[in-house]
Amino acid sequence: MKQINGIIFGATGKIGSKISLMLAKKGVNLVLHGKSKNKLKYLNDQIIKVGKKPILLNFDVSKQDNYKDLGIILSNRIKKMDFYINAVGYIDKLCPLTDLTFEDWDKLIEINLSSNWKLLKEIEPLLRNSEKPKVLFFTDKSISDGKPYFHAFAVAKAGLESLAETYANEKKKFFFHIEVIEFENMKTGVFKKNYNNCHEKEAEKKINANAEYIENIIFEKV
Repeated sequence: MKQINGIIFGATGKIGSKISLMLAKKGVNLVLHGKSKNKLKYLNDQIIKVGKKPILLNFDVSKQDNYKDLGIILSNRIKKMDFYINAVGYIDKLCPLTDLTFEDWDKLIEINLSSNWKLLKEIEPLLRNSEKPKVLFFTDKSISDGKPYFHAFAVAKAGLESLAETYANEKKKFFFHIEVIEFENMKTGVFKKNYNNCHEKEAEKKINANAEYIENIIFEKV
């Protein structure tokens, strides 16, 4: 089987860790990003147990200087990237749109939208070295369609969907697979503290189903 290389941003979250471990078990070579050093170390230990040794990236995506020239740095160790998955997400409260401070707005837009573009720009040269690169983002249409009190997070998700569609239209003739994966009505992970009625078992089923779908994309079964 040919070697598959991929990068996952937000690999230590609910969705990211599930995908990371699943792909590691399939023999994929991974570059894994996480903001939390402890969570990244735990995920690394789990992946080592299945016989893989990922490259680890530990930084906060809200600070652009943390990943400046990341693509160049990675190119010294990896010649191609077959997929890019961004599972980074941040929301700390629900409130009316204009109740946010300027700082709140900037942070929400930076993490949930702008960093997606900036990180993609850094990694794209490595993606172009793959025969059929895959670029995957995540959204929730029930939020991006203007759900009340999801403020800049909803705006960022709508922008991310537009970003992905624009990028896909530009890359049609270059054999890129670009997709926004739908996680509708998720009440776990970054959303958990914003809901009183969290259903972890239901959320786990959704995560498992989407993880299997992503595996099929990576291995070109869909």
